[in-house]
Amino acid sequence: QTLVTGGMEGIVKVWSVGTWEGQASVHEDSSAKSRGVHSVAISHDGKTVAAGCDRSIHFFDTETSENSRSLIRAHTGEARSISFSPDGKTLASIGGDMAIKLWDVRKTVHPPQIRGFGV
Repeated sequence: QTLVTGGMEGIVKVWSVGTWEGQASVHEDSSAKSRGVHSVAISHDGKTVAAGCDRSIHFFDTETSENSRSLIRAHTGEARSISFSPDGKTLASIGGDMAIKLWDVRKTVHPPQIRGFGV
């Protein structure tokens, strides 16, 4: 079993629940521009981590810790909550802009959005 954490220090970490040892740090941003990690999600197959950092969403490979792609300016406010669909093909996000977006994780194009919902 795997747990993913993120925090205001800008670090996303993958943990092994059985031993509580950190398996990998997949994102570290200590720059002054970093406003921390607001949300994290792991795909159901455990191969991909998504992190909502400020207005962007970044995807990381859990085996290599490499950033595979980023959705820059995913929201006009911070990406507050994200979640993968069971098949891993879609990522749902809601931001501080109160917009809900359903992303095709294989692409980086902005999808239609649902507006007007509170977080």
